[in-house]
Amino acid sequence: HHFILIGFCFAIFLSGGPIFDRQSAWAESPDLSRLESQLQSEPQNVKLRSQIAQLLSPLPDKQNKIIELLNPYVDEIELNSQMILAMAFHQTESFDDEVRVLKKVITKNESNHLTLYKLGIAYTKIGDSTQATINFRKSIKLQKNFRPAYEALLEIFQVSKNNYESRAILREMERHFGKDPEIYSHLCRLDSLDGYIDTAIESCQLAIKLDPEFPDNAVYLSQSYIDQRNEAKAAQILLKSARRFPQSEFVQRSAGEYYLNQKNYAVAQKYFIQALKVDDKSSGAQLGLALCQFEKGMYEESLISFSKACKLDEIAIDKIRESSGKLRLAKETEWSRKFSQQIYKCKKK
Repeated sequence: HHFILIGFCFAIFLSGGPIFDRQSAWAESPDLSRLESQLQSEPQNVKLRSQIAQLLSPLPDKQNKIIELLNPYVDEIELNSQMILAMAFHQTESFDDEVRVLKKVITKNESNHLTLYKLGIAYTKIGDSTQATINFRKSIKLQKNFRPAYEALLEIFQVSKNNYESRAILREMERHFGKDPEIYSHLCRLDSLDGYIDTAIESCQLAIKLDPEFPDNAVYLSQSYIDQRNEAKAAQILLKSARRFPQSEFVQRSAGEYYLNQKNYAVAQKYFIQALKVDDKSSGAQLGLALCQFEKGMYEESLISFSKACKLDEIAIDKIRESSGKLRLAKETEWSRKFSQQIYKCKKK
């Protein structure tokens, strides 16, 4: 997500201007070694500490030095230096300390949306999604068109699988940013997964129109047509997408799953094989292939595929157990025993 890159790839002073200019900082500021020498004789000189920290700020390997210079004087340094200190804590992944410093900054200037956003990012880093959400919302309230805060909020709700809040944020983004393909792709997925059939079809069709090169939307559109019991339309969309996006694991696997449900095992197998060519770590495709082979009576090949699948996802064990039961009922005693042994092997992995 690009909003994370924005967060601390650059530092912005609270007035909106840059904290430093990399080239001019070195060209116009006093010599670093002279300042450091002066600091030795005046160790309590906060202004000197801030000047040195500003010169060191662009250098990734000097962030701990900045912390050493500024942190003991965090309540005495100006806003600009507090922001440099916060950035140093961020870059050294000391996120609790970053939160501490940014909270001090905000008490002096509560109306800066960027600082609130940065505080929200820091809270996400320490796993406090509640405080992160509060600060992202404050940032949005101050600057309605600051998209990174919306995207950060959306990520929190997606991780927690809060589809209701995700949808609310996306609709708010739609109002502020218009018909954006990324927004509609998210809405397409959410509406489809939640079974809002008519809304999903509308969102997915618009998402495809806005970005025809993003393959996932077609899968969610086809799923909505399946939910609508329009199998012919769903199959048409999946076939077209599978031809158009042979390098999309999601599209190929989804086509395989569709035909597996239709009990068309030969066609389903073809798509699962292609999905595995794209991503050989696709647990869904590996399991789908195993099920196709099993239904076609290819028990040896199926057992090999099940073995690979259970290394990728434990859910394969349940499918192996089901398959073993089917073989036992079909009086395939030897194969049933081999499949049962595979369950034991999977559990040991």
